[in-house]
Amino acid sequence: MDFVDICGWVGAFVLLLGFGLSMRKIIGPQSFAYVILNLVGSILLIINAFLIQAYPFLIVNIFWALISTHQLVKMFSKE
Repeated sequence: MDFVDICGWVGAFVLLLGFGLSMRKIIGPQSFAYVILNLVGSILLIINAFLIQAYPFLIVNIFWALISTHQLVKMFSKE
């Protein structure tokens, strides 16, 4: 397994982990943990999509990362 595959598999796992934890109400969809899992997962998937030239997947994950980053900024600006 090479770097590209690792980014793809780990990124997908991290995104699904956040989603699963949220659905089971272990973490909230507005929680810091959820936002970080989404951001980290989407960044890894951005790397994967760019390197395999999967541009639609790349665009989706860029927006996913931007939304997560925006939420993170909002969280820190409240403090």
